[in-house]
Amino acid sequence: MSVLVVDTSAMIRRLVRSELEQAGYEVVEAETQAHALEILVEVPGIQLMTLGVVLDGGDGFSFLQELSSAENQARLAPTRNQRVPSVFVTSSDTEENRLRGFKVGAADFIQKPWPKGELKRTVDRILGSDSALAGLSVLIVDDSPSAREIVSSCLEQLGVNTYMADDGDSGYAILEQMEGAIDLVVTDLKMKNMDGDALCLRIRNDLGAKDLPVIFLSRIDDRETILSLFKMGATDYLTKPFFREELVARLRTHLERQALTRELQKHVMQLEGLNQLKDDFLAVCSHDLRSPLVGMMGFADMLADDDDLSGDHREMLGGIKASGEYLLELINDILDLGRIDATKDDLNAAPVSIHHVLETSLQTLRYIAKPKDTTLYLVDRSAGRRVQGDRNALTRVFNNLISNAIKFSPAGSEVTVTIGPCENDRMPITVVDTGIGIPNEQIPHLFSRYSKASRTGTSGEKGTGLGLVITRELVEAHLGTVVACSEEGKGSTFTVTLPALKYCDDEVADQEILTADIATDEDEPKRVLLVDDDPTNLKVGRHILEKLGHDVTVSEGGQEAVEMYRESLSGDRFQIVLMDMEMPGVDGLEASRRIRAIEEDLPEEHPYGHDPVPILAMTANTIEGHLSACLTAGMNDFLTKPFRVDQIRRALARWSAQTVA
Repeated sequence: MSVLVVDTSAMIRRLVRSELEQAGYEVVEAETQAHALEILVEVPGIQLMTLGVVLDGGDGFSFLQELSSAENQARLAPTRNQRVPSVFVTSSDTEENRLRGFKVGAADFIQKPWPKGELKRTVDRILGSDSALAGLSVLIVDDSPSAREIVSSCLEQLGVNTYMADDGDSGYAILEQMEGAIDLVVTDLKMKNMDGDALCLRIRNDLGAKDLPVIFLSRIDDRETILSLFKMGATDYLTKPFFREELVARLRTHLERQALTRELQKHVMQLEGLNQLKDDFLAVCSHDLRSPLVGMMGFADMLADDDDLSGDHREMLGGIKASGEYLLELINDILDLGRIDATKDDLNAAPVSIHHVLETSLQTLRYIAKPKDTTLYLVDRSAGRRVQGDRNALTRVFNNLISNAIKFSPAGSEVTVTIGPCENDRMPITVVDTGIGIPNEQIPHLFSRYSKASRTGTSGEKGTGLGLVITRELVEAHLGTVVACSEEGKGSTFTVTLPALKYCDDEVADQEILTADIATDEDEPKRVLLVDDDPTNLKVGRHILEKLGHDVTVSEGGQEAVEMYRESLSGDRFQIVLMDMEMPGVDGLEASRRIRAIEEDLPEEHPYGHDPVPILAMTANTIEGHLSACLTAGMNDFLTKPFRVDQIRRALARWSAQTVA
């Protein structure tokens, strides 16, 4: 890089040359203004110029002013030396001289004599733009052209882009046009048309740019005025005339913060993209890993109904089913851990009745309690208090704990779940079994994802060792705790403690004990439309439904299902539709939307005009967004593949009130 040194003193030129050449710069000397102009006209690519305040035939300020004339700018254009940054090297570094120098475009001042290395650092700083700030944009709003030029020259050495306006109206128009691309606004206070304070208010209120730095430069130094500007949203305030170093330091501080903000926003967008990629990956895994289990476990159930099956073959079949159950649990736990890591800070929190959550869990787990003749009890001493939480996550927590209690209890035992009483706005929920207990050395590692402490249940049930890890992370996401105590051979107690809300649920306030072994009414036969593009799934689903006594019609595609439902409206309409989600062409979501559109077009006098058919999604994908999509498309509920007989029975019973006999 070439530096032009302009000074009448040969000693000063020698000192400047020595320091800059040691730093690797090429130095060209000029003793007079005329010689300096000649070099600028003839030598291309001068990067910087140092000059004294006092020069032969005039002064440095006049020389810089002369260089900016139209005639000299045209002469300098071929060598691209029109706007060479200039540093005054002077023993007269006064506030008055600095103001004059900055007005004519000086970049900085060096006081003679200067400490060794200071000149090099100044030149390095001016010529080496800050890469961290490169690409940022600043709007300069001032009715003084010289003020705009001074600020612009300060910003150019920082490597930022500048835009200029001579009043608030023009500045606001640029902000609107740039649509959030401006990173900082430097504005005068008093201007024609629109003042700086009005511009600041419009930036904050009309544009909604609450975080855009707005720096005022003004000759007004009244404290009350300055305070009012900060109240209306000013970020900083400098009084004219100002020191260039102070202006650069202030601008750099705010720009560095904006650069960091932009970088953080970029990282947030990247993380959001990765998070969406993760969700898509989990969705594919959820569907593709579960789907093969539908056929495997479904055909195992069908073979189990064969009375001619030998004892050995029946035992082998039991092994297939047990392995399928274990694989399904492992898939569920791995996928759940992936979702929890990303979403535990984004739970859908709402007031939740723990009584209702536990009642649902106990009813759900009856299918594993009955074969072991295990009695389930719910004791509620919470006086109807609720908690703030995610119902689905809490259901997962207590499903894990209660299913473990059943798994590790012998036949004919009891599992008791107790809520409360609440103390100090904390609600304890205990799950107590009379099972085989847990060895003392395993208890400290039960909730660690890096230490597998799973064991085989009393009936040979396998576990993944991840259920309690999921339980702990979900409980902690609710600002709660979970602890375990146990004695081998006598049973275990798991206690979850959650923050309790002040108000109560009157529906459960007076309930004390509920046994989960409530008898259900016999299933009434229903006319069911089963929709799935997979022949294996259709065969398994039809077998299960017919085994439950239902009249089943199958469809291999969404559009066919829509037409079959339309035809049924003229006679014996389907009472339940079981709809697969993933199908080519018209998928389950679109088919459901078309069915709802058909129902909306029915005349009021039609027998089914006010009675939409329950549509239950069949999906191997339990990602929250997909389940939400089911409900948005008009579906009423969903069954998770691979589904069990008891799961289908409960779902059909739940929606039987919506069907037409």
